[in-house]
Amino acid sequence: MLLLDQVLSTGDLETILTRIAAVPIRDGGNTAGGRTAKAKNNREFALDHEGTEAVGTLVLNALRRNADFRAYVQPLKIRMPIISVYDPGMAYGDHLDAPVMGEGPIHTTRTDLSVTVFLSEPGSYDGGELILRAPTGERSVKLPAGGAVCYPTAYVHRVTPVTRGRRLAVVTWVQSRVRDHEERAILYDLTCAIHALPEDVDDGQRLRLNHVYTRLMQKWTEA
Repeated sequence: MLLLDQVLSTGDLETILTRIAAVPIRDGGNTAGGRTAKAKNNREFALDHEGTEAVGTLVLNALRRNADFRAYVQPLKIRMPIISVYDPGMAYGDHLDAPVMGEGPIHTTRTDLSVTVFLSEPGSYDGGELILRAPTGERSVKLPAGGAVCYPTAYVHRVTPVTRGRRLAVVTWVQSRVRDHEERAILYDLTCAIHALPEDVDDGQRLRLNHVYTRLMQKWTEA
């Protein structure tokens, strides 16, 4: 799991709130199927509206610019985001996201990682925590507006009931170049170690570590 403090700037957030002001809001159950739909009680901004598409593009571009996101996720495909709305009384029970989304060879995405980008300040609403059932135990996530969390799509997760205010968030899914989560974590740790090297470190040592990274990428990545 990766927490990112500021994927979206203050200007980005202002633009998003302005763009979605005129977008119709629909039942969130329309984008869930089977048992997942029964657990889902929220609303979403209309996917086919130009305002939603503009916001989705803005968020995707912001994610792609973020070096930590790129290093951790190794993105190959990123789904067009959904903008979710939780008002008082709304929640999303324990569920799993679909392992594959879309139809056809071009539009199909294997969902290795899920991403939530928070649009509301945590003090503006009560409840609405994203609870992730990780191997080490449950993790509660409620980040400042503009922050994001990336986590394996295989995690069971839920959004607790909102009791005050409004929770706005953008959610999307990523197919990674590196399918295996452990391999992806190794690459991310190695990237962090390389970036943490002091400026005066021997050039040969830096080159050796970069060589290791390159060889692992060649071994583990999917084009």
